[in-house]
Amino acid sequence: MIALALTPTYLTEKMRISERKLKQMRKENLEILYKHTPFGKEDLKPLLPNELFILVARFGFFDGQEKTFEAIGNILGVTRQRVHSVHNRALKKLQRLKRKDA
Repeated sequence: MIALALTPTYLTEKMRISERKLKQMRKENLEILYKHTPFGKEDLKPLLPNELFILVARFGFFDGQEKTFEAIGNILGVTRQRVHSVHNRALKKLQRLKRKDA
């Protein structure tokens, strides 16, 4: 499987949801991460919707169950390697934000 860019359009098609629902999920994911991390809401805004979804799913913030990269990849229709790559990119963004605030 080719590693695809997880754009909002791609996510809505793969997850079979509307763009409105995706925006709502992004907002909910921001709230969840805000409650479980030391970052403020504004700090988390640079994260893309797919990055937020992957972080929330990976660490189990949404339903209390941590998901594997493979399980998240199955939900999104991409490889576990692609999920891992996006996950690492999101963590690096958060690390840069943390250093910037320190």
